[in-house]
Amino acid sequence: MVNNYEGDIPNSDYQGLCEVMVEETKGIKIIKENSLFFILLSVVFGIFCTVCLYKSLSGINIPLLVIVWMFCCMTALNKLEIKIPRISYLYMTAIMLFSISTIFTTSSFSLFFNASSIIFFGYMLLQRNFYETRNWQLLGFLLDILNMIVQVIANIFTPFSHLAACRKKKVAKESKFKYVIIGLIISIPLVMIVLSLLISADSIFSQMFASIFENINFEDLFGISFVFGIGSIGFYAVLAGFASQQNSDNLINIRKGEPVIAITVTSILTLIYLMFSLIQIKYLFIGGVNSLPAGFTYSNYARSGFFQLVFVSIINFGLVLLCISVFKESKVLKALLLIISLCTYVMIASSVYRMLLYVAAYHLTFLRVLVLWFLAVLTVLMTGIIVTIFYEKFNLLRFSLIVVLSFYMVFSYAKPDKIIAEYNISHINRLTYSDVSYMLNNLSYDAAPAISKIDLSKVNMHTESKQTLNSDFQEYFERVKKDYNDRGIRGFNFSSYEANKAVPK
Repeated sequence: MVNNYEGDIPNSDYQGLCEVMVEETKGIKIIKENSLFFILLSVVFGIFCTVCLYKSLSGINIPLLVIVWMFCCMTALNKLEIKIPRISYLYMTAIMLFSISTIFTTSSFSLFFNASSIIFFGYMLLQRNFYETRNWQLLGFLLDILNMIVQVIANIFTPFSHLAACRKKKVAKESKFKYVIIGLIISIPLVMIVLSLLISADSIFSQMFASIFENINFEDLFGISFVFGIGSIGFYAVLAGFASQQNSDNLINIRKGEPVIAITVTSILTLIYLMFSLIQIKYLFIGGVNSLPAGFTYSNYARSGFFQLVFVSIINFGLVLLCISVFKESKVLKALLLIISLCTYVMIASSVYRMLLYVAAYHLTFLRVLVLWFLAVLTVLMTGIIVTIFYEKFNLLRFSLIVVLSFYMVFSYAKPDKIIAEYNISHINRLTYSDVSYMLNNLSYDAAPAISKIDLSKVNMHTESKQTLNSDFQEYFERVKKDYNDRGIRGFNFSSYEANKAVPK
């Protein structure tokens, strides 16, 4: 890896995932020499982190916090004398888009993965600024993530050690400060004894002292302190973790395995997959009802085994990736991996077909939409895997990031809960009480505008169920109004606003 710091920095070999650095990097030296500056920057971020996140995890507060974080990061990188590469602005754009997406949805799934995406691309932004990653492959990138987690944990107490080192430069002030700390420690038990005696001695003083603590919400005090600590200390620890990384031109090269091992394993799997794929083509895609063996109905056959196929497809993806990353080049192995990849396409197609039949019979749910989305992503990623099998210089890491980013961005902004509700309502004559109840209790408020248009008279259910459903609708829209009113300014959310507008008057 090539560091972006200016000046010559000696290279060293990569000797382990979590190798302890003996010699401080230039970045760590700058952070230590300017510890007060970086501590102040961390405190500023910690304050904004507390104001934006405490008891408000979705709304306009998220883009605001992201802007502050990026400002603090750019300020820190400038102080560290790091030249910011142009790709950083692409990462910052992605981070902003994910943060803005949180304003337009109330889906817990989307909010969680938006936050995860912000953290992930924040990591990518810092990683690319601290060292060169353009020639990395996917496995080396994943190993570096594990390494960075260890580095950040190892640097949790770094701001305190840097601050202590800074104080040692001021010997005279240091000695007085030490005595102040000793005095404060001694005063704690003494103050507690004196206060307890005075409180028991005078009832007026006792009431006055009690009234002070009555106005203090210790739960909020602890929560605010915790968020501030995580934000400020975490910011400093992340910077120190990245700055302490090795400056090396050597990539992690683990492709030294004997290909015969992989050939043996993949040969067995290839035979099984070919047999399975032929059955799928004969009975599911081409044959239809008349070609099934006795005792099988077409609908039951098509709807069974879906999740097993998805799981096997994921295993195949990981297996092919592992083989091209760990084992030495072999033409036989490449051919076997190609066959496995093509069989994986058949399994994915079978899974999609089975799921579409299931949706046609039982309507859409969030899980079914999510699985179909995931299979689409997996199909494109398998294409990248096939290219990598025959063209080793293909940057699978960059390809995978672009694919996942693009697909998830579409998924996040598309409001899947709203799409689910609209699709199900378009088949209202086939809906049952449980179908409508699912939309009321399992979908986010993104679906509220569509749900408000449901004509209960067209739903297929008994009179008693319709009466229960009327009550459920009233409770649902009461929750919608409460969610909107409880958000306040920090948590303002367009999806919640639109849901509140859709509440029947």
